Amino acid sequence: MISFTTSLAKEVACHQIRVNAFAPAIMYTDMTSELLDRDLSHYEKQIPIGRIATLEEAADAILFLASDASAYMTGSVLDFSGGQVGR
Repeated sequence: MISFTTSLAKEVACHQIRVNAFAPAIMYTDMTSELLDRDLSHYEKQIPIGRIATLEEAADAILFLASDASAYMTGSVLDFSGGQVGR
């Protein structure tokens, strides 16, 4: 996904099209709620920031990528892992 993002970004940048990716770690959702409810502290200990991201935080990060605030960004992968995954 990272290579695809950077390659496509280079290909379409001349048309002022930005291509970025969002790379989340585990988040609290309907799909993960049962797993996280069983052993939340286990998962929180694995994340350096010490907690699970909220959907609202994820939405804010994605809105940033879609906004003019990131107008000069292309070919980037936004690591949204609370420090769990380093790039």
